[in-house]
Amino acid sequence: MNTKKIANLALQQLDNVGFQLRSHGITDKVNRHDIVAFAMAQQDRFKGEMTRLELHVGLQKARIQKARDEAEVLVDKLVSFLPEPLAAPANKIKTRVFQA
Repeated sequence: MNTKKIANLALQQLDNVGFQLRSHGITDKVNRHDIVAFAMAQQDRFKGEMTRLELHVGLQKARIQKARDEAEVLVDKLVSFLPEPLAAPANKIKTRVFQA
């Protein structure tokens, strides 16, 4: 189905809802235009919420990456102080822990 058919089907269903509401005496409170306006406002709200969440996730990823990089630098400094027999196994463990 293309979007035009889907939109027409949705509008027909809105008209059906409006007919049912009119049959129950609710006429001037809800109409097709109000429902479409509400749906569009909710769509914009949803887009804004998704943008906010994407930004939040991006900030958290950046913080985690920064902490990981700082930890790797600290481990490198500590390994550099170890004697050679201990430095090789420590480097092997470090590479396993800090794999990308």
